[in-house]
Amino acid sequence: MTRGRHRGALPRALSVLPRWAEQLRFRDRLRASPELAAEYAELKRRLAREFAGDREGYTEGKAAFVQRVLADS
Repeated sequence: MTRGRHRGALPRALSVLPRWAEQLRFRDRLRASPELAAEYAELKRRLAREFAGDREGYTEGKAAFVQRVLADS
């Protein structure tokens, strides 16, 4: 392996840390609140029906819920 091949790997790895922290915060909020977890599960079922075959639409459909949960944490 050449030295140049690893250049920039650490900054790229560090750039995902805030997103990872958000994902963990979101997970923890759902674990702490059965009501939120149930609401999220129902949202995902509805979106799966509504956006069958449309992964981007499904993901976008969850965005407002995720943001609300993170804003409340």
